[in-house]
Amino acid sequence: MNSHISGPVRLTRTLEVIMIDKMFAEHFATDWIASWNAHDLDRILSHYTDDFEMSSPVIIKVADESSGTLKGKEAVGPIGLKLFNWFRIFILSWSPRLSE
Repeated sequence: MNSHISGPVRLTRTLEVIMIDKMFAEHFATDWIASWNAHDLDRILSHYTDDFEMSSPVIIKVADESSGTLKGKEAVGPIGLKLFNWFRIFILSWSPRLSE
């Protein structure tokens, strides 16, 4: 998978510009969506750095976090299943845009 990336694979708190090719983008999107639909939290979190931040108004209710932001996999992990239950009606799908 990394052979199709020119630049870092993941973003950290420091903004980095990355260039990915179409093959990597399609694989990433397909795998993320499959991970979501399988409710596989570990697989979803594997797409992020350890220090990523997640913000949503739902976090205020589900995690009792007044800022609406969770910082890092350790913070997101314990409430992951609660978030899935909140959004369980959503089944995601995706197909590559055929614009070439």
